[in-house]
Amino acid sequence: MPTSSSVQILQPPQYASAIYSTNPKSPLKSTKVYLERPDTKTYPIEHDNYFIHPWNDHLRGQILLILGQSRWVSIDVLRRGITERADYPPVTIIITVADNVLMSREMDSVIKRIQALLRASVWAGVWLEVQQGRVSRYTVNTANTMISSPNLGGSIGPEKGVTSGTLGGYVVLRRKGNPKRVCVLTAGHLFLGDSYPQDTWDLNGRVIVSSSKTDFDDSVDHMKAMIKDCDRNILSINSVTGGDPSSMSDLHLRKLAIQTQRKVIYRSKLNLLGHGPRRLGLVFATSGDTQDPSGCVLDWTLIDVDPDRLGENTMLPQKSFSPSRVDKFGDMDESGEVMKFGIGTQFTAGNRSHIKSVLNMPEFLNPVLEDCVVGKSVGGQSPDFAGPGDSGAWVLQKHMDGNATVVGLVWGGQADCSWSYVTPMNRLVSDICRRFGCSLEVLGDQVSSSIH
Repeated sequence: MPTSSSVQILQPPQYASAIYSTNPKSPLKSTKVYLERPDTKTYPIEHDNYFIHPWNDHLRGQILLILGQSRWVSIDVLRRGITERADYPPVTIIITVADNVLMSREMDSVIKRIQALLRASVWAGVWLEVQQGRVSRYTVNTANTMISSPNLGGSIGPEKGVTSGTLGGYVVLRRKGNPKRVCVLTAGHLFLGDSYPQDTWDLNGRVIVSSSKTDFDDSVDHMKAMIKDCDRNILSINSVTGGDPSSMSDLHLRKLAIQTQRKVIYRSKLNLLGHGPRRLGLVFATSGDTQDPSGCVLDWTLIDVDPDRLGENTMLPQKSFSPSRVDKFGDMDESGEVMKFGIGTQFTAGNRSHIKSVLNMPEFLNPVLEDCVVGKSVGGQSPDFAGPGDSGAWVLQKHMDGNATVVGLVWGGQADCSWSYVTPMNRLVSDICRRFGCSLEVLGDQVSSSIH
C-alpha cells in the first residue's frame, strides 16, 4: 500500500479517494490521496478470514454509529492493494461517500474517529480507504443492448420505457388448485423505476414487457433464416425421395415431419412478432422496494410470458463455464465462485466476499446488508462482475453433475468498481412463495413447443 505523505486538495475533483493506515506508528493523516482511480487489485474476503467475526460481532455496528447522519453511501470490506498477488493485499474497509464530502471537515472528524477505533483494538493492520461515489441500479439505454434471444441473459424492458436490463430466467409457479404459471423472474426496478412504492406487488398485467429493439430485429432475422433453412431441408428430402410420401422410408418421413413442424413453429413466432412488435408478456407481480428481515433488498418482478415467445434457461457456451442446464435455486457454497450472463457485461465470473456490504439507501429506513461479488478476469475479459444493463441477471454456480444452481440476482453497484451487489436468490424465492402461498422452481426442459 502507498506510504507517501498526504496531498492537499484545494478543490474537490470528480473522483477522489484517500487511503489511511491504522498502524499506531503511522500519522493520522492520509498516506495517499488519489485524483484518478489507481490500478488497484481487489479480492474478496475468504470464508476463514480472521476479520469476519469481529466485524460482524461489533466493529460494523461501531462504525455505523460513528458515521451517523454523515453523507456516507456504502461500506465494503475487501482485500485491496496495488499488487497482482491475491494473498498479499491487506483487509481494507472501503467507505464510499457522496460527492464533495471526502475533503470536508465533517468527514475528516469521522475518519479520525474510525482510525482511533481500529488503532485501539488488535485490528491495526486493517487499512481504511475513503472514496467518492454512489450506488446505482444497473439499467441501460435500450439502444445499447446486445443479446439477441429471449433466453436466460436476454434483454427486456417496459414497452413504453427507454431503459432495459437483463431477462434473468424462467420459473414455474405452482399454487394448489391453480394451473402452473411459467414466468420470467428478474429485477423489479426495470419496470417501475428506481423509487417505486413499497409493497406494490399485484399489478394485474398493467405493465407491458418487451424485448429490446436490438433483440426484436435480430429475432425477426433469426426466424426468417430458420424458415429458409427448413425450406432447404424439405427440398433436399423431396429431391432424394421424389417427393412422394408413400414411397419414402420411415427415416425420411421422420425427417420431413420434423422440418415441417419446425417451419410451422418459426412461422408462428414470426407472425406473433409482426402482430405485437417486440412484445414478450405482461408484468403481473413485483415486490416493490422492500427489505428482507436479513437486511437485503427485495427487488423482483414476475412476468407472464406469451407461450409463443417462451425461451429457455440456457446460455451461450463459455470455455470456463458451460452448464448442461440451470436446474434449481440454492445458496452459494463456501467457495463463493459464481458466474453470470447479462446484456451489459456479457459473461463474467466472480467471487463472493464473505463479509456483506452495508449500503445507505434513502428508500430504506435501515442500512441494507447485501452480498458483494468481486469480478475476476477470465480469458482476458473485463474483471468487472457486472455493470449497466445487467440488472436482473441470474448469478449461477456450477455443481458436480455439470448443471448450475441459481444463487443470486444482480441489481446494482458502483461505477468503475470491480464489485457488484447481489441479492441471495433464496431470499427472493422465499418472499414470492410467502406472498402467493406457492412453490417456485426453475423451469426445466422445454415446457412449450419453442425451438431454438
